[in-house]
Amino acid sequence: MPFVDGLELSRHIYENYPDTRVIILSGYNEFEYAKMAVKYQVMEYVLKPVTVAELSEILLRVKETLSREKSKKESLKKLTGAYNKNLPIIRTRYLNQIIEGLNKERSEEEIRDKLRELGINVRGSCFKTAIVIVENAEEFLKMSPEAKKDLPAFILFNILEEMTEKEENIIVFQDINNDTVILSGDDTEDGQITRLTAIYEECKKILDLHFGLEITFGIGNKVTSLSRINKSYESALSALEYRFLYGDSRILDIRDFGRMDMVKNLDISEDIKKLALAVKINSERDITRVLNGIMMQLRKFNISTARIYIYVQNIIVAISNLLESADLTEESFSEKQSDLLQLLYSRKTLYEVEKNVLNYCLHISTILQEQRDSFGKKQAILAREYIEENYSNPELSLQSICSELSISMSYFSIIFKRYTGETFIEALTKKRMNKSMELLTNTTMKVYEIAERVGFTDPHYFAVTFKKYTGMTPREYAKGVRQV
Repeated sequence: MPFVDGLELSRHIYENYPDTRVIILSGYNEFEYAKMAVKYQVMEYVLKPVTVAELSEILLRVKETLSREKSKKESLKKLTGAYNKNLPIIRTRYLNQIIEGLNKERSEEEIRDKLRELGINVRGSCFKTAIVIVENAEEFLKMSPEAKKDLPAFILFNILEEMTEKEENIIVFQDINNDTVILSGDDTEDGQITRLTAIYEECKKILDLHFGLEITFGIGNKVTSLSRINKSYESALSALEYRFLYGDSRILDIRDFGRMDMVKNLDISEDIKKLALAVKINSERDITRVLNGIMMQLRKFNISTARIYIYVQNIIVAISNLLESADLTEESFSEKQSDLLQLLYSRKTLYEVEKNVLNYCLHISTILQEQRDSFGKKQAILAREYIEENYSNPELSLQSICSELSISMSYFSIIFKRYTGETFIEALTKKRMNKSMELLTNTTMKVYEIAERVGFTDPHYFAVTFKKYTGMTPREYAKGVRQV
C-alpha cells in the first residue's frame, strides 16, 4: 500500500477510531504479522486467495458482530440515561443508608468513593446532620385544599436544595419520613453551626414570606467520620424531641440539652394542690401562675414526654375531682375530660398542652363558681321567704335561720349580703319596721301590741329601733298617718 501498510493503518484506526472495525486481506502468512493484527483488534485476517462466497460469509459474520455491539451500546446508552435520570433517587437512597447506619461496616474510604461516584463530595474533619421539619403545615393545607399532603415538605426540600446547590461540603436530601436532612462537612464545629444558622434564617424568611410556613432545625452532634454519620442523625432526632418541651419554629441544638439537669421523678403534688385551690376559689391569676410554674419545672428538669403526660393526667384528675366534691358528676363532664385527654395527646408542644390545661382549669373554675352562685342565690331566696313567714317570731336570729338552712353563719352572711345587698339583721329589721308602719297606719293597735306582733318582746327597744329607722317614734308616726 502507498505511504503506509495494512498494519500501520490498523494501528491508526485502533488508536483514533475505536468504533471502526478492520478486515485484512493479505498474502503474508506470517505469525508475527497476524500477531500484530490481533493486537490492533483486527476482526478478520484473511489470506489470499479468497472466494466470493468466503468473503460474503466473513462480511455477514462481521455484520452480525457489529449489530450485536450496536445493540449493546444502545442498551448501555439507555441504561446510562436511566441511571442519570434516577441519580437523585439513588443518591437519596444511599444517603439514607448511611444515616440509618446500614453501611457502618464499610470503611471510610469505601463510603467516600461511593459518594464521589454519586457526585457527592463532602469533605472536612468533622461532620454534622441537621433535620429540618415544616411547621404550620395544617394551616397551609387548609388554605390550599387541592394541595397534596406532602407538598409543604417538598417546598422546604426544594428551597433548601436551591439555597445550597452551589455550596461546597454540604448536601440536602429527604429521609424516609420526608423530612429534609442537611449533611455538612467542615474543619471546625463552630464553622458548621454558623453555616447552619445562616441557612435556617434565610430559609425561614423565604417560607414565611411566600408560604406562611415555619421550620424547626434539629442539629445533631458532630462526628469525625462519615462512617459514623448515623450517630449525628440519631442525636438530631433526639434534639427534635425537645420541640415538645421548648416549642417549635426554632433551632434545637442537641449540645444545649446535654448539659441540662435530668430528673426522673419530679414531685409536683403540692403544686397540684395549690392549683386545685386556685380553681376552687375561682382565681384566674393564681390558676395561670401556678400552672405556669408547674410547666416551667417540667422544662427545667428535662422531663420526658411520656412522664409529662402522666403529670398532666394527674392535674386533670385533681381538677375533675373538684366537680365530684361539688356533686357535679354528670356524664357530659366525663366525656369532656376524655375528649381533653385525647386532644392533649395530639399536641406537638408543651406550650399547646399548657394552653389546653389552662382553659380546662378556667372552665371548671367557672362551673364551680356558677354552682356556688346558684346555691347562694337559692339560699338567699329561702332566707327571705323564711323572714317573710317568721318575722313575728322573737326567737328568729341569724343562728336559727342558718340552722334551718343547714349552712354556716359566716358563709350565709357572705352569700346573703352578696345577693340581697344587705345583712340578715338589716333585712329582718326592714321587714319588721315596714309591717309596723302598716299596722300603725291601718289599725288602732297599741304600740306594745304592734311590737309584740312584729317580733319584739321589749316595747322600749321596739320604739328605739322604730325611731332610728323612720326618724319618728311610733306614736309620732301613728299620730301623723291616722290624722290623714
